[in-house]
Amino acid sequence: MKKIFTICTLSLISFLSFSQSSMKLNHKAPLFNLPNDSILIVAVTASTSTQDRIDIQNTSAVTKTFLLHKMVIALNNAPLTDLTFCFGGACFGAATQTAQITLPAGIKASQLGTNYFDLYADYQEGTWAGYSYVKYTFKDVANMNDSMSVRIKYNPTLAGVKSITNVLEFVSEVYPNPSNDNASLSISLKQENDIKIQIYNCIGAMVYNGASQKYSPGKNKVSINCSDFNSGLYFVSVLAGDSKISRRLIVNK
Repeated sequence: MKKIFTICTLSLISFLSFSQSSMKLNHKAPLFNLPNDSILIVAVTASTSTQDRIDIQNTSAVTKTFLLHKMVIALNNAPLTDLTFCFGGACFGAATQTAQITLPAGIKASQLGTNYFDLYADYQEGTWAGYSYVKYTFKDVANMNDSMSVRIKYNPTLAGVKSITNVLEFVSEVYPNPSNDNASLSISLKQENDIKIQIYNCIGAMVYNGASQKYSPGKNKVSINCSDFNSGLYFVSVLAGDSKISRRLIVNK
């Protein structure tokens, strides 16, 4: 199964306080700047893996060594779920927590070569999707108070969900995507049921809470008006009974 969602730039980013630092972080593919303590929200289906690339640049005038520390805050307990990463030209298993890289002045990790010098944050989902949460912190070894962090929340909308029934038989990806006006979803139901649409921005704040509407068994088309949304990444949650399935929506104006 393919990866459902991916990145915030979407925005997906929490702009918190930012202080002077000897480093700069960027998300790659898509490319966007990551302020300190940014939050990326990623939706991923069961039994699939997803990777986020985060590049670090030495913005100082001297060569520096940077330490990377991985902290797992929550991990879905489904079988086979794990968090691994590559950094500084090597890859590490789920149990590894730290790695480091030395960068000349002004140089990005990705400029050192193609063999995983920038951070490749890899997440392998289990046989059923669940909530996982990991924090990656970069520190200047010569000044450990000089640090920047990125938090990645995988499937956060599934946190606290106790059971998923089969009311929702199928939910398509949003189309067109990106969109700047109106978008749609195809939804298949096993039986007649009320459907509710909720939309969240990349930091998890609800920006739309639609009224429940009754839909017939079989395939249905649901329209989404995103003309009032700012450019960025959003998550469209489809709720029917105890079922909840989320799809990403990119608004590009």
